[in-house]
Amino acid sequence: MIMMEKKNLKPKNTEKFDLILIWPIFFNIFFFFLCQTKLLSNFLKFMLYIYIYICICEICCLF
Repeated sequence: MIMMEKKNLKPKNTEKFDLILIWPIFFNIFFFFLCQTKLLSNFLKFMLYIYIYICICEICCLF
């Protein structure tokens, strides 16, 4: 049972790593779209803070 539990924990960690790698891609696409539409810079800063917060939460979930 202990070995099974350890094996089950490994995929969860890799999924979180994949999520951390995927988030910047979506954010960059979204950021590029906002730059093309020339929206307010305050909104871009707000989105950047949300992105950083999500990354910190994801990293904390790994440990």
